[in-house]
Amino acid sequence: MGIIVNLYKKNFLQRFDKDVAIPYYSPSDFPDLLYHENSFVNSKGIEIHYFTFSKEDPAKDKVVLFCPGIGPGHVGYLTEIAHIAREGYKVVTLDYAGCGYSKGERMPSVNEPTRDVIELLELLKLEEEVALVGHSLGAYTALNVIHLTERIKKAVIISGFIDIASEMVGFVKFRFLANRVKRFEKKLDPQYGDIDNWSYLKTTTDKLLFIHSVDDGVVNFPNNAGKLAEFHNPNIKILTYQGRKHNPNYSPEAIAFMNQSIGGYNYLVKKGELKSDEEKRAYFADKPIGKMTEQDPEVFRRIFRFIEGEEVPSLEAYEPKCEDLWFREAMMSDEKTMSYNHAWGGTIPFPKEEWKPWHEHWLIHPEGKRFYRYLKDLEGDFVGEIAYHLDKESNLYLADVIINAKYRGRGYGGQALEMLCSYAKENGVSILWDNLAIDNPSLSMFLNHGFKEDHRTEEFIFLKREL
Repeated sequence: MGIIVNLYKKNFLQRFDKDVAIPYYSPSDFPDLLYHENSFVNSKGIEIHYFTFSKEDPAKDKVVLFCPGIGPGHVGYLTEIAHIAREGYKVVTLDYAGCGYSKGERMPSVNEPTRDVIELLELLKLEEEVALVGHSLGAYTALNVIHLTERIKKAVIISGFIDIASEMVGFVKFRFLANRVKRFEKKLDPQYGDIDNWSYLKTTTDKLLFIHSVDDGVVNFPNNAGKLAEFHNPNIKILTYQGRKHNPNYSPEAIAFMNQSIGGYNYLVKKGELKSDEEKRAYFADKPIGKMTEQDPEVFRRIFRFIEGEEVPSLEAYEPKCEDLWFREAMMSDEKTMSYNHAWGGTIPFPKEEWKPWHEHWLIHPEGKRFYRYLKDLEGDFVGEIAYHLDKESNLYLADVIINAKYRGRGYGGQALEMLCSYAKENGVSILWDNLAIDNPSLSMFLNHGFKEDHRTEEFIFLKREL
């Protein structure tokens, strides 16, 4: 256990304060917001500092409790906090034990922040509805807190891990080694060290919004939020991005500038070209913090919609032009994408000479019997298709949902199915059917989205949903 645990302790269980060179905002940089600092002593005897930010007259009747990621605490997230407060929410945040303004020689455990947040909530006894927002370790903390706290029903999980083993497997590669860290955490903190978030997420009725970049190198997407699509829990929403790495709420320009600035700084420090604090501060003199932490307003619009209980779309229906049918041809010819279709022959040829008549049949002259749309993700990329048609033999409306294999595991299938049902209902369809191969893994998705089994044969399962 020694090497793995020592690696873990080195990266997680230390004292976290501001780097003297890296620029940070301070509350005084946001004169339009009211700011208050207070403290309490947690059950471990450590003094914890917490902070509130708000407009003079907050327009919203909800409180957002913001859980920072690992590091020097709330000062590393003042851009995000200000963004939320300026929307009209009162924001409460804190520095965990061993971080920032709070006391403690080191962070005692990755579950210590869970204790600190729960005890802060018990202290404040907030009467307003509370929504949690957290990033990285703070996202894991927010997940723990909503799991353990009956009163809180909404949480935004940004680049968060589900448990410490799922985080560590991204570093040590083998699950059995990562599980050693989880056992070590359980010894460090018997109260919070063995929380089973996976079982909770399968059945919870709490509302959770997961926001993750699929290329996150810090918290691996496939081992964490990427697994949640398998649960088909309608209360879990997953927004995925590409190219945002560990900060999907940042603008693409900020991510590029931050990676360039911090990467260059670490490179020069490693080479020994930046030694003194003065040299390090000089490096950042022409690198404004605002440019490195600029937020993506569209991401926050989705966060605010979620907090207010509104629908948060991660897919958009698009009516393809004839020249766009290259994507359908590519999907139909891709073996992984069409593996579900093995009972009907697998891949389907769709040569260019067929595009125009097909387009006219399905999109120009659907005659009320056909519907077809592409699906676009948040980046504007085509990721799949939804369609239905009136089958001549059975006189039933049959559904079709295909997600390109490259984009599976992001929760798109369930959302696409709901979109298709909504369109069908709007167009006067009363019952939508589908027939799946007996071994089609998407069966559970259909059943979790209102479809019921009508009958089955040795080869197929026939499903229907009344609209």
